[in-house]
Parts: sequence; structure tokens; C-alpha cells
Amino acid sequence: MSNIMAAIGIQQLKKFNKFAVLRKQIAIKYDKLLSLNQNIKFLNRDYKNVVPHIYVVRIKGLNNRDGLREAMNKKGIEIGVHYTPNHLLSFFKSNQTNKLPITDKVYKEIISLPIHPDINNSDIENVISTLEKLLPSYTNNAN
Repeated sequence: MSNIMAAIGIQQLKKFNKFAVLRKQIAIKYDKLLSLNQNIKFLNRDYKNVVPHIYVVRIKGLNNRDGLREAMNKKGIEIGVHYTPNHLLSFFKSNQTNKLPITDKVYKEIISLPIHPDINNSDIENVISTLEKLLPSYTNNAN
């Protein structure tokens, strides 16, 4: 690590407690707003002991994650994909003796919503409302 990167890291660490509180508040707000959506399934969360660095949800019946990502991006909202299953990583691809259909299904249904200290309540509400408007076009089990 260079001295410049170390200096930046030290300054960022000084803000850790503030950022941790903000990230937890954002995640809790997402939880509250998304809890009414029957298509959303939450991962287990422990906000008491863990600071969420990403906010992952499962969208039951999601059939076109890339299309949803593109549509959200066109609305100015970037969503991510994290947690690629090990059996899909290049290191393990040569050993495909065991099929993992449940893992494959869940992986295709997970997305990460924006979570960073600069996002505000209005931004969070916009993310949720945009996602909920778009979901019927990208799920098998639209409400």
C-alpha cells in the first residue's frame, strides 16, 4: 500500500462510526419499505453486530435480472449483483459433477440495492418505488 492510500485509509477509518450508523439506518429503512412487497425475500440480517456494506435482497420469481438492472440504470439507479456461487467461479467450473439447482435459482434472483452514506430518505424511497414499478415486467409472479 502506498503512503497516499494509507493516508486516505486513516482518514476514512476516523469516519467509521458515523458511516456505520448511517448504513444501519439506511438498511433498516429499506427493510421497512420493502417489507410489504410479497416478491421480496430478505437475507438474515444482524444490525446489532454487523454493518451492512451491501444491501442484498432476493426477488422471488425474478426472470430477467439483467433487464431489471438495465431498466433501473436508465432511471439513474445502479443495482448490483454480488455473491456469485462458488461452483460458477472459474476455479471450480471444471468440476461440475454436482448440480446445484436451488443455488442457481436463488443466485438469479438476488440483487444489491444502493447503500452508501450519501443516500438520503428521498433517494431510498425513489429506489423502492422505481423497483416496485418495474418488478411486474421482470418477475413470473407479479402482484
